Amino acid sequence: IINNLDINIYENTNIIKVINKDNYYYSKTSNNNTIKSKIVIFATNYPYFIKPLFFPIKVRLEKSNISYGKSKYIGKYNLINIDKNIYSIRFYNNKMIYLDNNHYLSHYKNNNKENFLINDIENNWTNMDIITNDYLPIIGKFNKNMYIITGFNTWGILSSHIGALLISDLINNKNNKYKELFDPRKKITIQKSINSIINVYESINGYYKGIIGKNNIDKICPHALGNLIYNKEENTWDCPCHGSRFDLNGNVISGPSKKKCKFDKKM
Repeated sequence: IINNLDINIYENTNIIKVINKDNYYYSKTSNNNTIKSKIVIFATNYPYFIKPLFFPIKVRLEKSNISYGKSKYIGKYNLINIDKNIYSIRFYNNKMIYLDNNHYLSHYKNNNKENFLINDIENNWTNMDIITNDYLPIIGKFNKNMYIITGFNTWGILSSHIGALLISDLINNKNNKYKELFDPRKKITIQKSINSIINVYESINGYYKGIIGKNNIDKICPHALGNLIYNKEENTWDCPCHGSRFDLNGNVISGPSKKKCKFDKKM
């Protein structure tokens, strides 16, 4: 219940289709139910309104790795670099939290661990973020009574908070000075065009890695038919094209794929 209103909130309910009819939106769920509403807000990590082939023109994927454990370097400081390959160091409970996007754990296991910042890794996590061409989240109205919050650029908590306030103002016809800054239909700049070219290259490179990483079992992502790459650190199959992830049985861990991946052995 929110503000004394009788409102139900459902988790793990997938919306597979939204139909606009008679000034209402009908959101179809994966369990064959329909939600009728005047307004629809898409708050999502993956920008589903972008067609797969046009994905690199607007955004790209960035994978981050976080390791936690004992370290001989203990301090009360936080560090983060300003280069493209991000490295971040924090400390908690006399242990180090180390973040990077170069798969630190793989280097840690394949080399002498004494040469690395964390001597004994206790936990490891990975995350896939959507990075926009101008490094700003996409927040605003993109259709009648339809709004979007996406492209968090690794700043999910901050961007979602800003997005909630901005969209609330838009729905209630209030002025908000950040409306044009985050507008989904904002103008294309020279720098954004350059970033789009780089994104297209990285997307093609990711697809190529999937092809050369194939083995005796075909594993194709149902979303856009990209070849999956095995993630030995987490025992998952990951798509380098759009970020879908599957467990060893082909079940979807995270989208954009909504379908289970079928693993077929070559004859």
